[in-house]
Amino acid sequence: MHRISLLWLLLCFVWPCHAEQRWIMVVGQSMEPTFYTGMQILVDEQYYQYHAVARNDIVTMQHESRISMIKRVVAIPGDKLHLDKNNKLYVNDVFLILINPPVWANTLKQLKTYRWIIPEGHYLLLGDNYSNSMDSSSFGLIKKENILGKAIQLRPKIKAPDNAGAKQ
Repeated sequence: MHRISLLWLLLCFVWPCHAEQRWIMVVGQSMEPTFYTGMQILVDEQYYQYHAVARNDIVTMQHESRISMIKRVVAIPGDKLHLDKNNKLYVNDVFLILINPPVWANTLKQLKTYRWIIPEGHYLLLGDNYSNSMDSSSFGLIKKENILGKAIQLRPKIKAPDNAGAKQ
């Protein structure tokens, strides 16, 4: 009877905590130099059911029919954005990046309608490699329901030593 109770406890309380966590493989250059192709990231897909999305979180997200992508949260609801005459983008008066206006055209139009304040339920997500990333710069603000999970752990790509397999 004691074994059955312990098994039931494990199934009811421990298993659900890990059921919505999965390892995903990084593919592409959009998050370099933070993550490189081949690295694996553990994503908690239930995290945002219990916690708020925070600035600087690394998240997986999905936009329209695209596969899931890894991005960084750079602006959250209520944050104020400002674009100066030199195309420098600021979040809450802190310089973020120098933008390329043609790439950002749709996003800039969207931000103007919101008076440059991130609206409730929306987020500005960017890849760390700003110049080589499909992210909010090209497809606009991301709705909370399109944020799939939070990256919680990294398993680096293991590279064999240069002399691996060499006879000694």
